[in-house]
Amino acid sequence: MTAPLVEGHIDLRDFAYMPLDVVRLRDSDLAAISTGDGFRAAVMLWCAAWHQVPAASLPDDDRMLARLSGYGRDIEGWRYVKDDALRNFVKCDDGRLYHPTIAEKACEAWDAKCRQRDRTAAARAARLAQNARQQCDVGNNGETTKSVTENVTATVTESKGREGKGIDREEEKKEPRASALDRLAEQSAFDRFWRIWPNRVGKPVAIKSFAKVWREADAIIAGVESYIATKPADRSWMNPSTFLNQRRWEDMPAPEPQARAGPNAKPISGVAQLWMECQDRENERRDQEKTDFGVVRRLPVPDGEASGRRGDDGGGLPRNDIEILIGNSVRRM
Repeated sequence: MTAPLVEGHIDLRDFAYMPLDVVRLRDSDLAAISTGDGFRAAVMLWCAAWHQVPAASLPDDDRMLARLSGYGRDIEGWRYVKDDALRNFVKCDDGRLYHPTIAEKACEAWDAKCRQRDRTAAARAARLAQNARQQCDVGNNGETTKSVTENVTATVTESKGREGKGIDREEEKKEPRASALDRLAEQSAFDRFWRIWPNRVGKPVAIKSFAKVWREADAIIAGVESYIATKPADRSWMNPSTFLNQRRWEDMPAPEPQARAGPNAKPISGVAQLWMECQDRENERRDQEKTDFGVVRRLPVPDGEASGRRGDDGGGLPRNDIEILIGNSVRRM
């Protein structure tokens, strides 16, 4: 047996794409003499080997190979195409099957990944060193320079060690995920606000204003509903950005005063209100005195006749004359 064609730590599971040398494939024995089912099973195994650990290898187990090649539990069907599917695979000392061409591409991809990681670490170190120099220039202190340089060196060393263990990858994934969730929550909250806002103008500015206070979305929505319910009819709607920037959802407006009789009317006092009620009752009483044949009107008795004219009841009380209007004529009683 031969040594493994790929080192055991090479992991390309985060590589979604596998390079394909179309000329080598076109001129290969597999393309020339294999069956259609065998060719299909071979390509399936190449894709599976690319994401195995180590990369470019497969387990030497017919049950696993049948599943990876698309045959599932059909072991007999797998064995029928096994020779074509495993063409050019070799078994190595670790008991796994390796494909030389896929191993070559895997090693190239791993080297490119390592070079990119080194470039990232070097750029980070340069950035930290530049920050350190700027701090030294501002402070102009030798002890500060030494301390900052040591911190930069320690940070770079720790970063390299953590990259080797895959810690940086996990932390880099967590922070963008949290910020993405925040952005989704902010967008959802703004959509709620925008749906109920009556005067939809200046949306880009409103989005920027809402981003500063979106965590208070529930209070803002309640404030918008209160604003819609209490806004006076003679006032125009405010812009949404003004509502948000001035935190108007926290307003507690005074109750609207009662409507007045006219544009120049003054507030009605308690005594005046009582007088108006008495006048209304008097008008109602007068309306009841109207008859079907006319209107009854009482005439006062002159002061000189009050003593000579008495009522029929003999009580000595003065009596008023009565005029009844019928059409255009007047009858006195």
